[in-house]
Amino acid sequence: MPTEKASQFDVAVIGDWHNAHITAACLAKLGHRVVLVNPTPEKPWTSYPALALHEPGLPELVAEGTAEGRLHHANDYAWTAEFTWLASDTPIDENDRPHTETLTAVAEQMKGRPGIFIVGSQVPLGFCANVEREYGLTAACVPENLHLGRGVDTFMSGDRIVIGATTAETVARVRALFKGLPGTIIECDLHTAEMIKHATNAFLATSVSLANEIAAVGEPFGVDGAIVGQALKLDSRIGKKAYVMPGTAFAGGTLARDLRALQALGKERGRVTPLVDAVLEANALATWSLFDAVARCVDVAKGCVNGLNGHVLLLGYTYKAGTDTLRRSPTVQLADRLRTQGARVTGYDPLLSSGMRTWDEVRAGERVDVAVVMTARPEFKKLAWAEIARLGEGGRKPVVLDTCNGVVRDDVIAAGFVYKAMWRPMVTR
Repeated sequence: MPTEKASQFDVAVIGDWHNAHITAACLAKLGHRVVLVNPTPEKPWTSYPALALHEPGLPELVAEGTAEGRLHHANDYAWTAEFTWLASDTPIDENDRPHTETLTAVAEQMKGRPGIFIVGSQVPLGFCANVEREYGLTAACVPENLHLGRGVDTFMSGDRIVIGATTAETVARVRALFKGLPGTIIECDLHTAEMIKHATNAFLATSVSLANEIAAVGEPFGVDGAIVGQALKLDSRIGKKAYVMPGTAFAGGTLARDLRALQALGKERGRVTPLVDAVLEANALATWSLFDAVARCVDVAKGCVNGLNGHVLLLGYTYKAGTDTLRRSPTVQLADRLRTQGARVTGYDPLLSSGMRTWDEVRAGERVDVAVVMTARPEFKKLAWAEIARLGEGGRKPVVLDTCNGVVRDDVIAAGFVYKAMWRPMVTR
């Protein structure tokens, strides 16, 4: 691999968000000489950019890679590399449909260049073949599987690595990049690699929706949805990591983007997608289920059915625990909906400051009627719940609505709250 000059690299990673930063730092950790390329040079980087997103272990990898001369950055395409790795985020519209114009613009820049063009961005089936056909590039598809908040871990010790390409030679060359990683490597063609990404997220989305639907049907009978999910995980045909614990709707855009891509593929080839359609509909219903659960908790805390005339504290505003991004955050969506229905909403998130109250401000503020735990932040298990457990009229206790098993039930009850987990019976003592 070329490493002689400053402009020659083993891998050029193009992108400015989570996928690109993790990929570049981890490849450097594996010993490759890497340049992270700015996809928007009109906003130049003056030094190696820090990811504006909380990602454990990444700052240390970046510091190590730059100190040892393996990790660089660039604002242009004045470099050569054996591999160019497209890792830009794929934009989605308000209906979660993917748009690939910014990705094809990168392929246009690379037109006619030697080397292998690896597509790690989340793309619809057919994108990689089009890159080969339209731009004369040797393409490979390595669909990303990086979990926000655990990106370094999922790259370096993930369960699998998918490599799709037109020729066995291309697959073999890409495979060498991952030498030393423990994940099982799956070799296939370009279309199959792209479909593996669609299928993975469609399966996860279906699991979430199924768990929520089963829990919703069982709740009126006193069924504990969490125990149902626990039982499913213990079935070897389903597995301990399955997305079958009931909670809130899936969010963030990642899962829905693949479902929308599958819908579009079905329409293009005249194939119906009733299951995909149903999962998206079920997920939309799950967002209303959360809103209704908050409303019922306000009724309990106020002692009457009075709409949403109460103070709701939302704990955890980020897309999910372990990250500080608000991209498609379900908490933001819930807050907006609650406010339109008359609720007084405040927020607390230890990873955010803008627009958030500190715990001291929460403690000194008005009585909290309902505290909704939206993300499983470890800090929430240690909160001084007794400091905000003030009784209301008639000695009514406030309610903790736990959407993600993010707090210790006995602790919040001992502090003076009623405890309600999503899809589980309410507990007062």
